[in-house]
Amino acid sequence: RVWAAGGGAQQQFTQHAQPVRVAGIRADDALVATGDAEGVVWIWNPANAAVEGYVAAHGGAVQGLAFSADSSLLVTSGADGLVRGWKLPLPKQKPAAGETAPMPAWEFRAPDNESIVQLRRISQEHGLVLLPASGTRLHRLQWDGMLAGSVGSPAGALRSLDVLSSGKTLLATADNGMVHQFNADLSGLRSLPAIAGLSSAKWDREGRQLLVCQNQPWVQIRAAETGRLLEQIPAAVALQSADWLAADQTQCLAVTGVNEAQLLQRSLLRGWELPAGAVAVALSPDQQHIFASGADGQIRQWNLGTGEQVRVLTAGQPVAELTVANNGQVMAAACMDGKVRLWKPDGSTLPDCEAMVAVRSVSLSGDGLRVAASGVDGQVRVFEVATGLLLETFAEHAPAQGAVGVRFLADNLSLVSAGGDGTVWLQKVAAQRTVPLQSGKLRGLASLNNAASLLVIRENGTAAQLNATTAAEERVFAPAESPFTAVAVRIDQQRVVTGTEQGQLQLWNPNDGTKPLQTLALQGTIGQLQWSADNRRLAVVSGKTVTICGPTPTGIQPPVELTIWQQFECEAPVQRVSFSQDGRLLLTALANGRVDEWACASPEPRRQFQHGGAVYGLAVSATGTLVVSCSADQTVRVWDNLTGQQRFSLTGHQGAVHAVTLSADEAFAVSSGADGTLRLWDIPGGRQLKQVISFDQTMYSVALHPSGGLLAAAGADRKVHLVDLASGAEIRTLSGHTDFIHSVTFSPDGNRVLSYGYAGQLKIWNTGDGGLVHERKVGQIGNTARYSPDGRQIVIASGDGTAQVFNSP
Repeated sequence: RVWAAGGGAQQQFTQHAQPVRVAGIRADDALVATGDAEGVVWIWNPANAAVEGYVAAHGGAVQGLAFSADSSLLVTSGADGLVRGWKLPLPKQKPAAGETAPMPAWEFRAPDNESIVQLRRISQEHGLVLLPASGTRLHRLQWDGMLAGSVGSPAGALRSLDVLSSGKTLLATADNGMVHQFNADLSGLRSLPAIAGLSSAKWDREGRQLLVCQNQPWVQIRAAETGRLLEQIPAAVALQSADWLAADQTQCLAVTGVNEAQLLQRSLLRGWELPAGAVAVALSPDQQHIFASGADGQIRQWNLGTGEQVRVLTAGQPVAELTVANNGQVMAAACMDGKVRLWKPDGSTLPDCEAMVAVRSVSLSGDGLRVAASGVDGQVRVFEVATGLLLETFAEHAPAQGAVGVRFLADNLSLVSAGGDGTVWLQKVAAQRTVPLQSGKLRGLASLNNAASLLVIRENGTAAQLNATTAAEERVFAPAESPFTAVAVRIDQQRVVTGTEQGQLQLWNPNDGTKPLQTLALQGTIGQLQWSADNRRLAVVSGKTVTICGPTPTGIQPPVELTIWQQFECEAPVQRVSFSQDGRLLLTALANGRVDEWACASPEPRRQFQHGGAVYGLAVSATGTLVVSCSADQTVRVWDNLTGQQRFSLTGHQGAVHAVTLSADEAFAVSSGADGTLRLWDIPGGRQLKQVISFDQTMYSVALHPSGGLLAAAGADRKVHLVDLASGAEIRTLSGHTDFIHSVTFSPDGNRVLSYGYAGQLKIWNTGDGGLVHERKVGQIGNTARYSPDGRQIVIASGDGTAQVFNSP
């Protein structure tokens, strides 16, 4: 078929009876020769598909075709190993029976009888180039069929040929990805570095560029002399070969492995040369200007439309990266001398940003207000563009590898950074602007009135309120007995709290700094203060000690806003604290690198469940949404922990219910009581399933094996009973306690049974064989013993008012 450049078929030639294998076009485009798998060659007019010649050229498939430069000869190569020259014109019809078929003007057989798989016209002077099937060499054949010379492959097996339109040079691709270039006489010209996956290469008209395919969804344009990549044109599918199409070489036609073609458009329109070489480039958002920096520290600006140079800006140092804000009002350069240099659109400068270390990457927020710089020390610094002052520093990347890239996101606050340590971080800039206070070092800082005012603790220990825009002093707080060290504003902005060197905690009305509303005496210098989101809790840090304060519980007189709720000691000085959103957890960051999570206590109950009698046992689901309790009122009750509502009241015990345990899937619970029975309850359905077993004496404790199929019960008979839940059969009895057993539990892996009795006896048994593994006396009156979730520790509660934690043996 003959196709128009736009893609439509113009002519179709249908004389071939077998698949067409190869085609050749005469230099003036007036004739086309096509050869098929049967060895037949047809010559036809591409303008009207009229037959202009026929010859049965070979005894096997035709593999190559070429018209001579003077159009007097057609040369063919076939699978029969022959190369033949045919004088033109040829007969336009197949010979009739008895007619003599045309004979070749000459015939050539390659050395070693190799099949010639490709041939290309070089020029009238230099003849043809032949590529044998082995790819180990090239042959040059004169137009009279005489061998003019051969040359071996410089490296790799040769796979395809292309000849420059001028006939001065030719190239051959090799299976190792190299492109070898030769002069017309087959003398070597150059070999290019290997190109991964190379499947084809074609000259451009001038011999300056190569059109390259790599069995990938793109074509590449490379410099012919160096192989340097100039442009990569994307495609929808992997491409095997391509050739130039438009006369100006702005288009190319590429072919896939399934013989589909794609028309591709070049994008490279213009290029500029920098005297010292280009190291960074940026484009204005309106795409009217391009900026390029050279190794000489000069930044050149060109008009994209005209190609003319607009101005030259001086960075003074090698530039690692250039960028322009989306609003087009600022350009930034990352410089190796540790500075970020900024310019306005007219070329005037803005204040430099001092990163202090070589800057690898730079990014401007879209609004042009902030600039982020990544340094060789691994830190990402964010500066205010208008002043050049540092807003914030992020130090998540390893210093040794540095931070290699940074980019602002569309919200102008979030940024992504990549480090040489292999990490990528997404972070959000918290600092909005800088305020030069001109007051020396600060010991504490907080914002007030939606950041319209700042509360500062100065180096001399005084506290003041400043205007956040002008830094003008609006209020001075009355001095305490010792210098102020910390300040915090409650989330609702209704209270301010300060701390001092001598541990005084003072609560203030933010509109009155003359006298504190309350003073609370604590121990040690107060270093940090942090309010919870619900405004009820205040965390106070003094060295290793964290104190949580809040209002007095309802009914306690006199009511005050701050009283001590909880206090705990950390193993190292506390660097920072943070409440969870609901205020129930506190995170502490310690100087030794640890982060600990603490449960926040409260002097007031969060929720109450009215059981109707003394509650002896509780079980809470893993999700915390379900509570099962048992009581002296002989019932087991199921509660919704989110709403506080009772779901079911379960009856069946004939006496007080002392213990209850809940299955991991919350499907059932087992209880034990004064009537000596163990009972199984359907929790979702709210009904008794069965009485598992009955003993002669009170069972004070019951535990469920992690597998859900085995129970352990213990009580007044001083024994631990292992019971099969399904059958109710007692599997084993563990004896050895000398007094009532108040607590029994399984280890998290189920391999141990822990029992703890009134006499303070603690025993650990092997679940499998009932053997005693460990025993000790702990406390005075043993009430409860439990394993930690990882099984590595045991906590016990005794009647003497103490709780102890020790490592599990």
